[in-house]
Amino acid sequence: MGRELHPDLFESSLKNASMPATNVSVDGVSVSDFTEFRMITERKSNVLADTVESMGLKIEELNTKITRLSRAAGMSFEKITPAVSELQKNVTKNTQDIERKTRWLTSKLEESKINANKVESLMERQNMVIKSFETKLANIQKILSQKEMQILNLSEALKEARVEIKKLLRLG
Repeated sequence: MGRELHPDLFESSLKNASMPATNVSVDGVSVSDFTEFRMITERKSNVLADTVESMGLKIEELNTKITRLSRAAGMSFEKITPAVSELQKNVTKNTQDIERKTRWLTSKLEESKINANKVESLMERQNMVIKSFETKLANIQKILSQKEMQILNLSEALKEARVEIKKLLRLG
């Protein structure tokens, strides 16, 4: 639910003003739009998912090569175990790193949503203040118009009274 400011009130200042400083830096790239930030995080999540998938394929390929080599060379399973163990350690480390980065991106996305909600709330409050101000201004303009009419009527009555006083002074 988006709100907009009354364009006539801040027309000149809006033309000269730049966007508020809500920039977020993602890997050294400054992001000022929530949608842009979401697109970047989705791209990074997709890249991470593709990396995990490619690592899984590489692991399967390596396991196939190890199995083939062990059969061809007649190596025993005990000789291959340290290499497989090292490979498993690397996979576990990379998985943990991906999970940590995913949690970080998720927290940043939630933080951005919270900030967007705060900004929307502030905009709604500001719009209410502006509408209240416009109402009060309209009432003041109405009162001023009435007072001007009263002053004009009193001025006219004063002129007539002066004319009458002058007539009375000439007669009397």
